[in-house]
Amino acid sequence: MENIVATMSETEKAYLAGIVDGEGAITILSRQYRHKNGKVYPVTFLRLMVTSTSPKLIKWLGAIGGSTALKNVGPTGHLGKKPIFYWATASKLSGDILEQILPYLIIKKEQAEAAIAFQSLRRKGKKSQLEKDLDMMFRDKVNARRQL
Repeated sequence: MENIVATMSETEKAYLAGIVDGEGAITILSRQYRHKNGKVYPVTFLRLMVTSTSPKLIKWLGAIGGSTALKNVGPTGHLGKKPIFYWATASKLSGDILEQILPYLIIKKEQAEAAIAFQSLRRKGKKSQLEKDLDMMFRDKVNARRQL
């Protein structure tokens, strides 16, 4: 799949950076992955996510790639009665997007730099010490839950 962000204008990249700075989250997550052999393995990956009440914005982001979703939080939601829309990307696409918008980020620039470094190690097939530590922490949490 072609990296659509690489073909965006500098104005669009700056706009996307503003959205990520204001409405986005850059996270490194650990989850369980069940292999087809039945074994469960911890997997650590980069995720970029934007939350908004604007379906038009999420549709625009969805054209870049990743997945989009709607969550209707109802009248008790923190944003009132408006439905909340999500856009999320993971791993390689997240790293590619962050690399392209890095010059325009202000608030989340340091997080993006750390995330790009993390994803770069993953691309090289090397597990960073952070990734190993996260895997161990996740494994410990899963094992603790099983003992309850």
